[in-house]
Amino acid sequence: MYKTVAIFPFRVELLPVPIDGYSIPRTGKTETSGFKPGPHTKHFSASTNFISASGFSCVDLLNAGMKQSGVFYLQIRGTTYWFLKVFCEQEIADGGWTVIQRRDDYGEPRENFNRDWADYKNGFGDPAKEFWLGNENIYMLTNNEDYILRVELEDFEGNKRYAQYSHFKIHSEADYYKLEIDGYEGNAGDSLNDPWYGSNNSPFSTYNRDNDRSSLNCASMLKGGWWWKSCGRGLNGLYLHDPQDLTARQGIVWFRWRGWDYTLKKAIMMIRPRGPQPMNANAS
Repeated sequence: MYKTVAIFPFRVELLPVPIDGYSIPRTGKTETSGFKPGPHTKHFSASTNFISASGFSCVDLLNAGMKQSGVFYLQIRGTTYWFLKVFCEQEIADGGWTVIQRRDDYGEPRENFNRDWADYKNGFGDPAKEFWLGNENIYMLTNNEDYILRVELEDFEGNKRYAQYSHFKIHSEADYYKLEIDGYEGNAGDSLNDPWYGSNNSPFSTYNRDNDRSSLNCASMLKGGWWWKSCGRGLNGLYLHDPQDLTARQGIVWFRWRGWDYTLKKAIMMIRPRGPQPMNANAS
């Protein structure tokens, strides 16, 4: 059972209860900086008791001895007591990954990914289940330092693939959270850099903010927000149990692996700073 951990600079409080029933330390007044809190952020009081640790990223936590995957609160740079609720994946590919998106079958009610611009900006869902961390949160993370993106995929036959990119960032809301991606390696195929249907250098779109290059509204047609270029495919569509459902093109699709008409069982997007790496890092 995952446990929640609240992170301060050089300090961490362990909350010894399952994520479904965790408690939050008492809160204090908000910062006066330009930071704007969202649903995945919390403000903590300085008077809570802590034990020694450090962490502004999941790599920091891993190097401090936090080797179990789970939900943590990472401090947001430029603030004093504001923290971002994230899931740290510490077991895949040397660990240290901050999960920014997850798709999987957690039963009903199912998380809705066909959401508007504000929801995708702020984030939604449960970081231990299906969720989107929030474009503004991803922007804050990836504009402080260079990041790697890793995408973990699984089909309904149990086959697994991955795609990893040595450069990942998104721009600010003023640039519609445009995606920058480069440096592919892996065995899933490079769907994000496809010249016609990929996502590189594309702005983010939702059904109520159509920023793609197509004459169609890709987000509305394909049932989810994404960095659409020409209505290719993405990982935020409908969750379907039949991989070749008639609506599979509106599902969770990585077209360079299983093609256009196959919806996947699982997808995880996670990011990690390019440096420093986990102390025990090996080649992926």
